[in-house]
Amino acid sequence: MGALAEHLLHVVPGFVLHVIRAAAFVWFLPGLGQGSDARWLRLVLGLALGAIFWWIGGRGSPAVHGTGHLLLLGAGEFLVGAAVGFVVQLVGAVLTVAGEILAQEMGFTMSQVMDPLTGTSTQVVSQLLQVVGILAMFALDLHHDFLRALAAAFQAVPVGTGFDLAVLHERHAALVAAALEAGVRYAMPVLAVMLVLTAMLAVLSRAVPNINLMEFSFGLRILLALLMALLLFTEGMPGLAASLQAITGGAAALFVH
Repeated sequence: MGALAEHLLHVVPGFVLHVIRAAAFVWFLPGLGQGSDARWLRLVLGLALGAIFWWIGGRGSPAVHGTGHLLLLGAGEFLVGAAVGFVVQLVGAVLTVAGEILAQEMGFTMSQVMDPLTGTSTQVVSQLLQVVGILAMFALDLHHDFLRALAAAFQAVPVGTGFDLAVLHERHAALVAAALEAGVRYAMPVLAVMLVLTAMLAVLSRAVPNINLMEFSFGLRILLALLMALLLFTEGMPGLAASLQAITGGAAALFVH
């Protein structure tokens, strides 16, 4: 009985730390929702991933000196998992930024619905692009890249070891900037077309003062923006795929020296 207790004290801390890192990573995964059912799904998925990485990692455990030390190690593992998960979440943020920009140009700023994935109100266009982004993740096999990013974190920062917070902050800042730039660049063709349309309507209003632009300009802007958005889904997919893959690559290299 004493040998069994000693063995459990040797392996249980390592298992718990693996689960904490994996659960923190899963908590930030896009596409799983934020409702009560989704929380249970994230918990089970985090437990399963932690157990898998603990098993294939040798089932070892770092030296733990008391409960306080274990809590400190757990906080570090949570930070590592959350750091990788946050970068993975930026994949969905690319299309969210693009959707917010397009909604401004289409006049949908007052049209908001409840997003079932996040539980918050969001623009209609943003929600549409988020759904497209989730489908693109599976089509581009990015969900496997997410797991590879977590595996790279386990290899670069073994459980129970430290990391450089300054380097982590610098890489996070660069990836956030890259995600915002990718979202703006994805929406830029629509913005260019809408700018030309605005100039044409302004010239038309000066040339024909009696015309009532409000009768058709609003619907024309929405129709043209939707057509351009549909065109972007096909013609702009290679550039979008490159941006999303670059972000997931940054997640995999987040802790690589």
